[in-house]
Amino acid sequence: MSLEQQVAALVTASNNLTGVVSSKQADIDAKVAAKTAELDAWKNGMVEVINGVEVAKVGGIYQFKRNLHIETGGWPACTTAPMGPTYVQLLEFTAGAVEGSFFEVNVHKAHRGMGYAAYYEYLELRGTYWYDGIGGIARKFSNGEDRVSLFTSDATNASNIIPLPLTGAPVPFAVKQIGNDGNDKKYALMLVCSSSCGADEYLGITARYSDPHAKPAANFASQVKPAYPNL
Repeated sequence: MSLEQQVAALVTASNNLTGVVSSKQADIDAKVAAKTAELDAWKNGMVEVINGVEVAKVGGIYQFKRNLHIETGGWPACTTAPMGPTYVQLLEFTAGAVEGSFFEVNVHKAHRGMGYAAYYEYLELRGTYWYDGIGGIARKFSNGEDRVSLFTSDATNASNIIPLPLTGAPVPFAVKQIGNDGNDKKYALMLVCSSSCGADEYLGITARYSDPHAKPAANFASQVKPAYPNL
């Protein structure tokens, strides 16, 4: 076989190989696209965006996390112009949850200057909600800082702050007015945070609940004091 024939044969073989690779690449691309679509469909069945928050549903339990940056005004400006309290809505509820529905919320409050251990506060809120009622207990653990309290506002109780002992002693709370005033307005599980004067503070929040009549609150944080029914 002459040199020219060998080169021609090599070119033909190379072209054939290129065609085979292109065909395989198309097969691979199609399989990747199919698997991506399958994973997206699976994720859509497991994760839903509610009020801007990704909520995962695993084993019939809904769960999410949120973070909040609380500005204090900075030192020394906060000594003459302190920031007002921040109202934080953890969960909002509407009437109609099935019997035995429950929720669990954990809140970590940290100060940027964590060299002082007393800046840290940890809260647990656990309870049940079904039909038109909500009830539970709240506990707080702190080594001295006392800036976060439970806050309630509903149809029969005036907006009020419920202080929480620093020792973890349980404090009960109960509301039975979802929809009972003809308004069918949500009830929100809330905190009020009075910031320290100094470095900024942060809340880390995780929540779990068992019935979709609870969800992440739309009005997550505000310095405007909420009052029922305009939560």
